[in-house]
Amino acid sequence: MNESVTVSYGCGNGTFASPEIYSTGQGSRPYFVAVSDLNNDDRMDLIVSNENIGTIGIFLSYDYATLKIQGLSSTGALSYPQSIAIGDFNNDSLLDAAVANYGTSNV
Repeated sequence: MNESVTVSYGCGNGTFASPEIYSTGQGSRPYFVAVSDLNNDDRMDLIVSNENIGTIGIFLSYDYATLKIQGLSSTGALSYPQSIAIGDFNNDSLLDAAVANYGTSNV
């Protein structure tokens, strides 16, 4: 299946709980995952590049073992988004995301 990401949450004792599977959308083909606390709630969130549909998906953590998709953001037609970098690129104290797009050769 190429329409999901799988997360295995740590149990705190060197083992992992059964994997949780999160849908990224029909035909999405997730390619890359970046992890960071995107909304400053002290929980790790995900940004997923969806190569086939030209989007990134943002998944926010609402407790310590549940992610919920917040929506998709287009990276452009035929962009085929690949890798993602997260940082404060404009010095406003908020995290930003940069996405490298294979199909359009841009970020």
